[in-house]
Amino acid sequence: MGRPLSYAEAVRMLGESESRLINLLDWLAGLGLAGGGLDVLGAREEAVRLGHALTRDLGDRLRGLNRLTRTERLRAAHTVIVLAAYFEELADAVPEARLHRLNAGEQLSLSGDHDGGTGRRAVAQALTRVELPTPGPSHTQESIRRELLAYYGRLGGSLLEFVSGVPQWARIGEDVQADTVRELSHLMPGRALDRYEEMLRRLAVDCPEFGIWIEHWERRSARTELMGGMATLERLLASMTGRVGAQPTALSRAYQASLHRPITAGGDVPSGLTIPTLEQGYIDHRLRATVMEATARPSQDSWWTDLPVYAEPSRFFAACLTSPEAVSAPLLVLGQPGSGKSVLTRVLAARLPADDFLPILVELRQAPVESDLQTRIEDAVRQTTGERTSWPRLVEAAAGALPVVILDGFDELLQATGVTQTDFLMKVTAFQEREADQGRPVAVIVTSRTAVVDRARIPHGSVVARLEPFDDEQIRAWLANWRDLNESALRRRGLRPLPDEVALAHRELAEQPLLLLMLALYDADGNALHHRSASFDRTSLYERLLREFAGRQIRKLAPDLDDTAYERAVEEELLRLSIVGFAMFNRRAQWVSDIDLDADLLALLDPERARPGNTGLQAPLSAAQIVVGRFFFVHETQVTRDGQVLHTYEFLHATFGEFLIARLVANILIGMAVQAATAAYSPLAAQINDDLLHALLSFAGLTARSPVIGFLDDLLAQLEPGTRNELTELLLELHRRSLHDRPGSAYDQYRPRPLSVPARHAAWSMNLVVLAVLVAGEIRGYELFPGSDDTAYAWRAQATLWRSQLHGEEWAGFFQFIALHRDWDGGKRSIRIGRVDENFQPAPSDIYWIYNIPPGHAMRDGIISYTAHEPSSIRLKSNMICGGTDDVLVHALEPLAAAFPTIANLAVPGERATSCTHALLAALVAGFRDEPCSKVFTDLARVVRELSVLPAEEEHDLYLKAALETIISALDRSLAARQDLAPIGGGLHLDDAHDPRVRHLGDRLNELLRS
Repeated sequence: MGRPLSYAEAVRMLGESESRLINLLDWLAGLGLAGGGLDVLGAREEAVRLGHALTRDLGDRLRGLNRLTRTERLRAAHTVIVLAAYFEELADAVPEARLHRLNAGEQLSLSGDHDGGTGRRAVAQALTRVELPTPGPSHTQESIRRELLAYYGRLGGSLLEFVSGVPQWARIGEDVQADTVRELSHLMPGRALDRYEEMLRRLAVDCPEFGIWIEHWERRSARTELMGGMATLERLLASMTGRVGAQPTALSRAYQASLHRPITAGGDVPSGLTIPTLEQGYIDHRLRATVMEATARPSQDSWWTDLPVYAEPSRFFAACLTSPEAVSAPLLVLGQPGSGKSVLTRVLAARLPADDFLPILVELRQAPVESDLQTRIEDAVRQTTGERTSWPRLVEAAAGALPVVILDGFDELLQATGVTQTDFLMKVTAFQEREADQGRPVAVIVTSRTAVVDRARIPHGSVVARLEPFDDEQIRAWLANWRDLNESALRRRGLRPLPDEVALAHRELAEQPLLLLMLALYDADGNALHHRSASFDRTSLYERLLREFAGRQIRKLAPDLDDTAYERAVEEELLRLSIVGFAMFNRRAQWVSDIDLDADLLALLDPERARPGNTGLQAPLSAAQIVVGRFFFVHETQVTRDGQVLHTYEFLHATFGEFLIARLVANILIGMAVQAATAAYSPLAAQINDDLLHALLSFAGLTARSPVIGFLDDLLAQLEPGTRNELTELLLELHRRSLHDRPGSAYDQYRPRPLSVPARHAAWSMNLVVLAVLVAGEIRGYELFPGSDDTAYAWRAQATLWRSQLHGEEWAGFFQFIALHRDWDGGKRSIRIGRVDENFQPAPSDIYWIYNIPPGHAMRDGIISYTAHEPSSIRLKSNMICGGTDDVLVHALEPLAAAFPTIANLAVPGERATSCTHALLAALVAGFRDEPCSKVFTDLARVVRELSVLPAEEEHDLYLKAALETIISALDRSLAARQDLAPIGGGLHLDDAHDPRVRHLGDRLNELLRS
């Protein structure tokens, strides 16, 4: 189906073998058939006749055909109406009498022996090559319209070249010539496009596929149902062909049986509760979709924002699977962990009608990564049915049904194998191409987690869809179904089902299907969720959720524990889960392999604590597998490579890991504060041990994840004031030693990723500052750097280290969280740091603070100039450092720096010192801002006054020219008033040493000030 379909092929495919136009096109194509005498008039009439004859009652003629044949015929019908639309419009646009006049002596013959020039060849080529895409998800309406307009433009241009080249053209008169040129060149393409769209809509009445494709274009399919396991898809596809009688295959029986099994393995479900079946519990997703192009960024959530939302996935998938392009490139379906990608694949496999489709669900985790795609398919068939068969034999037995290979879990290949599978989707496309060449066209659907898809090469032209989070209506529908199944059981226990408004209050979890189930299960144990909903903040929710599920596992494995042992066991379980969170965080990833997690657990915990107790399983499991295997809010992926099963783990929602990170840090800090308080009263107390905290917080900045900061804020806010004071002092003391050498510790084997010594010092010291601000609210510079003569300089040195060593998101997160205020303290410049709030804005730059000139200092009475900050020096430093921020500023100021190389940063005194550059730039843009600008011109007047009394120099005069012209222009435009120029209110006195132009401008300004 991917090969271009010629007009002649399309006509024959629809059953018309005897046509003068087709014979002519065969002859023009060099097939050696008799061309016959056919002119433009005859071609027009024949194309219109065929367009009507071949599409009349098309739906009836296609009924009963298999999916592959039907799709080919629909494609042919589309090709026919493309040409018919043009010639129908040509009949209306160019009068037949005019064509008869041009055709005198059969001059418009397309097959005559006389010379027709290049025009005849161009017309012939346009008629034989109608190679246009068929409507469908692979092509936007805009792209189809664009290509049709271009084709109709080429066809009109060819016709015009042809008719204007015959002798009769000169005899029809200039007015008629002009009308013909206007019609064929300018009006016909748009009119033909309108006629095409009209014919396409008529076809949609007979052929539902065209209707679905048009709906997809116009994004007007409305949501008709939410429940029922996408039964609409099955009804829609079955109604298209009307094929009856095909017996369900072993594959279809297996997939349909899954509709009656639980939608998910619910883990430890409270007694008496029922997990919905796949058919009962599947809620139709909303989705966004587009065609893959070079500029696409499907791994970025922000990239999807402006794309349309499709409310009814049944019609979307029907449009995709009935499109001719379905067999040319894979359909890629993306979603977050827990969004329901795998559930969707089970529903699709069960709902595709066996009469027309042969679904084959392949779980990529089950097959060795070395296997090729055909082997994976054949293995999946054997695992599903118990039958061993070859791929060609399987397709042959399908008797015309379209094979739909559904590859679930592409992200698992990427995560577990690194870069070795980045070209997997290209191999899928190559497989489709090979199969089409062999007469076995196949559609392929691939699912993947959104965040990792940027590591794969996606074939150009592939349709890419993303499952959207549940909206309110979907959440309510899911909860209504949950109530229908479980309300009686809950009432018998004196409980109520989870109310809609309570679930909606925790939207970040409820919008993902699997996490919504987790909320419902949690609430089903004593109505724990909605009893506390009125005062339930997010941090409390996560604490209770995790403790509840951890406790449930402990009770199941060790039911006889007393309360103290039980609480200790729960804390141990949450400690191990927190290390899972840090394993991902410190590797700057959203997942971790079992090998890496095993290493982390053993490095941070002793062997007994790293490996939990009895699992009830005979097969030996690693510590990582035991820890994460107990919780269904941890998503496991696996693939087999070289006979070894590779596992990776990921939280279904990133905030689980972020909460656990914050929880462990807060617990360690509280323990250290208690230890510090004890040490204050006991000379025998051991030195406070920060080794575990250092191990965890010296590989990544906490500010890389803003939810971690939010959770820490909530947890630390619960501390008593005395504890907060103890903890603040402790953190400040740790910060003072943070850049010093550390002795070895019990955690030296903890190495989540290779990192340089400066980078670890940077992460550790920055995290301590962040924690100190979270605990204390505000920290002053002398507390961070006791004994420093210039705390601002000390801060700059440390901040520069952070900027040089930290990852971009860590550094950006830091200055989005920390608010730095520039102060004076005891005659010295100083800093204080707090938290950014909605009102924080850095204060305007203060030259006195920058150069550490405190109030009352004698230097405030004179001109300030430091040669180290002259533009040439700044440029040398910027060039050496190669810093983006510095380079951007240097680039912006280069013109001024070149004009005023020694005085650009010269500053004049006043209540607020002002540099020459700042004053001139502010005045130049003052007229384009809405803010009052009187102070701007006062500053510039101060600079002019100071420069006017200095010895005349060429650079000074150049600046004075620019400044004086700016001031005079401002006065003329009423931007500045005379009172704004008080520093020079008495007039300028420029001696003869100044440039004549400067003296002239000075005189002009003096006149304006006196007038």
